Amino acid sequence: MSYLVSNSLNPIAKKLRREFDAIMTDPHSPDRFQWDWWHLPGRYTHLRTPAAQFFSESAAAKLVEELRKYGRQNLGCQEISPIWLSNYVEGCEQRLHADRPHGPWAFVLSLSPLRRKFQGGETIMIRPEILSLWSQGVPAGHAFEENEIVERVPPIQGRLVVFDPRRPHGVSRVSGTLDPLEGRLVVHGWFAQPLPFVEGPMTPAAAEDSLQAFDKVLAKSLSNGIESTGTAAYRIFISPTGRATRVIKLASSLTCSRLETLASENRIIFAAVKTHFVGWKFPPAKRASILTLPLSFER
Repeated sequence: MSYLVSNSLNPIAKKLRREFDAIMTDPHSPDRFQWDWWHLPGRYTHLRTPAAQFFSESAAAKLVEELRKYGRQNLGCQEISPIWLSNYVEGCEQRLHADRPHGPWAFVLSLSPLRRKFQGGETIMIRPEILSLWSQGVPAGHAFEENEIVERVPPIQGRLVVFDPRRPHGVSRVSGTLDPLEGRLVVHGWFAQPLPFVEGPMTPAAAEDSLQAFDKVLAKSLSNGIESTGTAAYRIFISPTGRATRVIKLASSLTCSRLETLASENRIIFAAVKTHFVGWKFPPAKRASILTLPLSFER
């Protein structure tokens, strides 16, 4: 799968949906009067507003808390961008585009009705294999239909979709309703600040020594350079004795024009992480610690 899907934010999604319904079913509620009709011809058409301004302070704070928690646990990102709330009714869409500067991962959390009356509204993404089609060679006589070119993710309430925002993506045109209560409703933004962090009793200073030493190890492992770009996050489990017991990859958006090079560089990076940290002696502690290590490669 070239994107991540989670239902872990379903409880907060339900709460936000209830608040949205309460506001939008009251024709005299002043909270209804803050939507921006965002229309850029040939690019975007939908209603939008900052989520923090629309929802209650407690619900908006809980949403930020849950997204930050997800980003730290699954992506190695410590922060999120300001969150938007968007609503799509008849004729609304987002044409294909890319969002490189906002953060290494984009997210869409659907608050759409459980029983959808509208058609369309899927998050659409160009398939990774299409982006590298010409460098990999086009099979002779092979034809492509639309579903072989794009991936479509339906807006199911409570579903969190996370993807590399460098991939061209958009929202398919919505039809079937002019009622905001029946439209595609999502909160969306970007996970940001991929930085190392420690959970547990190990001090940041103790982790910093190992991280500085690792910089040299990685530079040596990649002494011939690296073609892949993107962000990969790893988690190192450290026992009370100060020894790393396990290293896992959390997520990776690394990509390269040549698949064999991407696979090779992934192996080199993971081997460097595993060899260095398993061999490192951290200070002993009363409890185990976890070191999360995101690595970003840009050209």
